[in-house]
Amino acid sequence: MPRRRDPDFHRRRAPEPELSGSAYAGSYGTTKFGLQFGGTKDRLNYLIDASRFDTDGYRDHSAARRDHLNAKFKMPVGGGTATLVLNALDQPDTQDPLGLTAAQVAQNPRQPGTNALAFNTRKSVAQNQAGWSMTLRSHRATSCRRAFISANRKVTQYLAIPLATQSASSHSGGVVDLDRGYGGAGLRWTRDTTLAAAPFTISAGIDYDRMAERRKGFVNNSGVSGDLKRDEDDSVANTDLYARPSGSLRRAGICSQGCAIAG
Repeated sequence: MPRRRDPDFHRRRAPEPELSGSAYAGSYGTTKFGLQFGGTKDRLNYLIDASRFDTDGYRDHSAARRDHLNAKFKMPVGGGTATLVLNALDQPDTQDPLGLTAAQVAQNPRQPGTNALAFNTRKSVAQNQAGWSMTLRSHRATSCRRAFISANRKVTQYLAIPLATQSASSHSGGVVDLDRGYGGAGLRWTRDTTLAAAPFTISAGIDYDRMAERRKGFVNNSGVSGDLKRDEDDSVANTDLYARPSGSLRRAGICSQGCAIAG
């Protein structure tokens, strides 16, 4: 489940260590607790943020729990800056109450949908990600940025699909089991200069990305994973080269043009 960017998490921390916490509570057993710690030690600027969200849900069979951990470390290196960002998400067994017909809503809007309990419909998500970047300046007008990212995402989902449908030889089953690893690297060179007495910038670089995925499917036998129905390994990779000049046009506006080669 995506999380909105928190402006407070991305700001630079004060030199003195700071510890702050938050707690929220609401209807239907909803709570959220957070803890944030950050500061600066010698040249290292750091920030760690952790939170837990819990709810019983408005409807039956709609409980959820979500844990987040984010950390950011930043320090000057040589003539530039190095940044390390770590993210972790754990959201186990989020119950799925499914949809309701108009008649079911009129009868009881909080009830689970058809077969939600029979197949124990739910979804688990776990994701870990690490990213590192370093920007170096050879002098005031030229910079070089290097970046790396590595991540893993696991998803297990139990669907409400009739057993007769799942038993077909062409069906992948009512349990989705996905394990995806992805990552990449990038290198960008930037030069700030002038053209016809106006500011002019040119950037060029290369990006490489790769994803490998193991996807399995099983029979959902009353909420329990059964026979294997799908087993495949997928992978994809791409390399991009790009260049982009940008500058002022007669001091009245900005003009930019770029080109890229992907493979």
